Amino acid sequence: MNVTFLLGNGFDLNLGLSTSYKDFYSYYAKKEPNDFIAKSISKNYELWSDLELGLGKFLRTVKEDQINDFLNSKALLEKNLIEYLQYENKKLSIKNEKALAEEVKNQIPNFYMDFNLKEKNCYEDLILKENNKIIYKFINFNYTNALDSIIDITKKHSDPFSTHKYINYTNPIRDGIDLPLHIHGDLNNNLILGVNDSSQIENSNLNNNSELTDYIIKTKVNENLGELNISKAKTMINSSCYVCIYGLSIGDTDNYWWSYLIEWLLKDTKHRLVLFVYNHTIIQSSAQEKLRCSNSNKNKIISKNYEIDEETKNKIRDRIIVIQNSKIFDFENIDIKNNNS
Repeated sequence: MNVTFLLGNGFDLNLGLSTSYKDFYSYYAKKEPNDFIAKSISKNYELWSDLELGLGKFLRTVKEDQINDFLNSKALLEKNLIEYLQYENKKLSIKNEKALAEEVKNQIPNFYMDFNLKEKNCYEDLILKENNKIIYKFINFNYTNALDSIIDITKKHSDPFSTHKYINYTNPIRDGIDLPLHIHGDLNNNLILGVNDSSQIENSNLNNNSELTDYIIKTKVNENLGELNISKAKTMINSSCYVCIYGLSIGDTDNYWWSYLIEWLLKDTKHRLVLFVYNHTIIQSSAQEKLRCSNSNKNKIISKNYEIDEETKNKIRDRIIVIQNSKIFDFENIDIKNNNS
């Protein structure tokens, strides 16, 4: 059985890395002041509040004979993004490797400890009957390797990663943890930046032009690379009873995956989707506000599939668990070194 985590930029931000679009734009505009995407970002930050959606919106003003110019500019943006994130990567510092490994061992297998009592009992009952090892897997939507470093250190100092008791077996089952799959590439190989589908290319003259779409629709790029990352990610999800989302905004440029997770939820009544969300307001003392926040986040992902009926939506709601302000990836043995050079 797998427990699979989908991790986004919120993971890196929580570590203390400056990986927001706003941080990158400041760097990019200074580095490439004459590039026409950089100029657009400097003039209209609102258009580029989401970098990938911004690319689709920017294409409104691009003509067919300018596709190569646009792709060259996008390539320059990607080059600068890689350089900027490599700089951020170097800030990551480990205080104590063994202590960090212990933190990871204590946190990830206990991801369910903030569930309500009903859902906590369901999970504990499930693993009690699970006579195969639990593998904790990760689909990383980030380009950085912060998570890779943390898991690599954990594997180095942990054998087994964790254990769980099986009801009919005297000895505990030895569980494991795997290095992450970078679904959109990483800083060393196959970085993919783009939109979810042709509808997000806001130019009717371009949204079916393969000279553009082959390089900007993320699923097409992934398939054309031939690394089978989409198939690998689906296999991870399909063999999971629990899928957890942390640090991802459920944004439109990854609608492909939100729709797939809805399909996965409906395949088995035991499947659970866990949404780790951060809310600036302390609301734990108010049952009303806790439930409103929970339902709002559930509806956010349910709304990504417009074809399902109300009865099906209710089934999905019952299989989504919302955890607010979790400390699951708060690591005391990670430090961020600032380098102003």
